[in-house]
Formats: sequence, C-alpha cells, structure tokens
Amino acid sequence: HLSDNEVTFDYDKPLKPKEIAFLEEEVNKVIYENRKIRVFYPSDEELLNLDYRSKKEIDEAVRLVEIEGLDLCACCAPHVRRTGEIGICKVVDYINYKGGIRISILCGSRALAHYNMLETVTSKISHSLSSSLEELSENVERVSEALKDSEYRLIEADKRYLDLICEQVVEFVDSKGSISVKSGNMSRHIINDRAVILNVEEADNRALRDTVNNLKKRYSDALVGVISRSDKGYFFILGSERIDAREVARGLREHLDAKGGGSAEMIQGSSARRIREEDITEILNDMI
Repeated sequence: HLSDNEVTFDYDKPLKPKEIAFLEEEVNKVIYENRKIRVFYPSDEELLNLDYRSKKEIDEAVRLVEIEGLDLCACCAPHVRRTGEIGICKVVDYINYKGGIRISILCGSRALAHYNMLETVTSKISHSLSSSLEELSENVERVSEALKDSEYRLIEADKRYLDLICEQVVEFVDSKGSISVKSGNMSRHIINDRAVILNVEEADNRALRDTVNNLKKRYSDALVGVISRSDKGYFFILGSERIDAREVARGLREHLDAKGGGSAEMIQGSSARRIREEDITEILNDMI
C-alpha cells in the first residue's frame, strides 16, 4: 500500500519483533550496497525461462524490474535506478492484521523527518525528567509507576471523603426521616421523600459510582446519586432500584440541556447548569 507519506506491507503470518528488525537490517544492507536496478520488457521466449514474481496473470507485455542479484518481479510502477537512492528504510510501526502482520515503513527524507520528530520529543521528555537518553525508558517507567500510586491514593482519599459525607447524610435522614431540607449543613444536598442526592466537590468517577451503589442499597425506593462540581460544570451519576433512571436522564436533557445516559439502574452525564431540588422534583413528578 503506497501513499504520499507512508508505505505498508501486509504479511500473511505473524512476525516477531526480532524478525522484523532482521528484515530491516537486511533491506538497508542492500540499500547501502547501491545495487543496480534494471527495468525491461523481455520477449515471450525470454519470459518462459525467467523465474519472476507476479500477483496475477498478465496477458499483455510484461514489464520486469530486477534488483541486481536479489529480486525479479513484474511491476508497472516507477523505480529508482539504484538502491542507494532510497537512502534508508525504517520500520516505524507494525500491527497484527488478518492473522498476519502489517508493517509500516518510511524511506529517505520522510524517514529523516520522522527521526527528527522523535529526537525532538525524546529530548523534551529527557529534559523534563532530567534524564539522559540512555536512562529515559527506565525513568519514564518510574514516573508512570509513581503516577499510578498517586492515582490510587487519590481514589482512596475520594472514597474516604465521600464516605464521610454519606455518613452525615444517612445520620441526618435516619434521625429526621425523609423530609425536604431547606437550611443547615444538609441544605446543599437534595434530600426529600423521593430523592437522596449528594452535592460534592470534584472526585474520581470510580469513587462516585461506589457511593451511588451504596446509596441504592440503602434507599431502594428513592432516586439516589451524586452531583460532582468542577470548573467544567456539573457531573452526575444517578440510580435507583425502583425508578427508571433513563426517564430521569430524559428529564435532565429536557429541563437542563444535560448530556448523558445509561441503563434503567444507573445513568451518568454532565450539565453546565446546577441541578436543583426543584428540577429533580419536577422530573420525578412528570414520571408519575
């Protein structure tokens, strides 16, 4: 497959990375040897005695391209006069493809441009990590592991934060009953006879889902969930054991131009506008 900026080869069997590296090395050896390339039209008699590659039967004159001492194939495309004109062949990617493998290469000035791009990127990363190029891979892995550890700690912190809020809300609801909250510490949450929805600061999505699942078990007849506020707006996860959450999603889209959806048991999405208790009440009333 040829295009203006890449060439790909499809092989009908898988190749190991070391086999691809071997092929790349052998190809470049031929390039550096600057072998002559011959293009010719053999006579019918000559053609009978030639062993050449061809993808299909050819009825008209056969055009052969020969790389000196290496290959002979039928081809109608333009070719360089010597292999050295190619400059370099570099494998830049390979993927599994239809039980085999697809290899992408770049040659000449395109390969040089690709190398320059990689050099710029690795130099920036190396500078950011204060790392030598030789140790760059090891240091990137170290930073990646540190980020995973920080992400885990952040999720655990979010869970503790949400658990604390849940404890306060549950304690209030259990002591006061399912009533509408108009003032006090609980007023920022949506708590009434049909909904228990927490308004919280931005938190990890996984921690928010865990909180919603726990609330669903405790208040099975109500619409429960969390609304997480951030600089980008409001992200919500809502669910219920009895109420079809998809209908709630539809109501949020109609009333607040919210985006999102999900299943009957749980929905998630976002809204640029704050979701108020009146909005939830109106949506639930419309569902009756």
